[in-house]
Amino acid sequence: AFVWRESKGAAERGKASRAGAMADQNEMQAAAHKLLETDRYNKAVLPELTKCVHAQVEQGWYDAEINMAILKLYQFHPDPNQGIVEPDVLVKILALALMRVPEADFKLCLYLIPEQYQNIDSVTALTKLAEKLEVCQFAAFWDLLGKKAEVLAIVPGLESALRRTIFNTLALTFQEIPAQVFSNCLNCSVDRALEDFEGLKQDGNKVILPKSANNSARPAGAGMTAQTDMQLPQLAQVLSNTL
Repeated sequence: AFVWRESKGAAERGKASRAGAMADQNEMQAAAHKLLETDRYNKAVLPELTKCVHAQVEQGWYDAEINMAILKLYQFHPDPNQGIVEPDVLVKILALALMRVPEADFKLCLYLIPEQYQNIDSVTALTKLAEKLEVCQFAAFWDLLGKKAEVLAIVPGLESALRRTIFNTLALTFQEIPAQVFSNCLNCSVDRALEDFEGLKQDGNKVILPKSANNSARPAGAGMTAQTDMQLPQLAQVLSNTL
């Protein structure tokens, strides 16, 4: 009985701690957005905005508007002698944006980075990784990430988030996929993927993905556009890039 009460108490403390962290996050975001409303282009707001970037990395949330506002201020004050640009913050913002691919956040952030900072090793590595993700060269992506292991230290959970991004891309396109190809795409075993992602099933040498409006056949006569439908040659390219 004593152990049960202790476990229940620990659970309650954990719940209270998470609620407190969420409240702190909301308060921090609200304060930052208030600053953006009144002093978006004032470099004096950078310390408060920068705290939000560190909090995003540590607590696992994301705010594109705050991050891009920081990069915009860096763009206005690029001179290293001014001490305005913090390269480590810049790199964290890019890593957070990489986790949003295929959304346009990464490209937007990269566009805002002053030219003299685009050749930083971590910026170059993140840019190359984003390029691989955007064209679905998943095997090449994992190979490059293996050579740039320092990138994974930028944001806790980055590898898992990127694996989730790739899974979501596959789920948009396929209802089933060869197990070996699927494993290569995610750079993990099928067994691990079955544990990590809901709705997956293995059928012999195939992996069955959850059905959705995106990967299901459309009724006869339904409109098809280049923006929403991947054609057969493109599917073949996605598969070839994973082998």
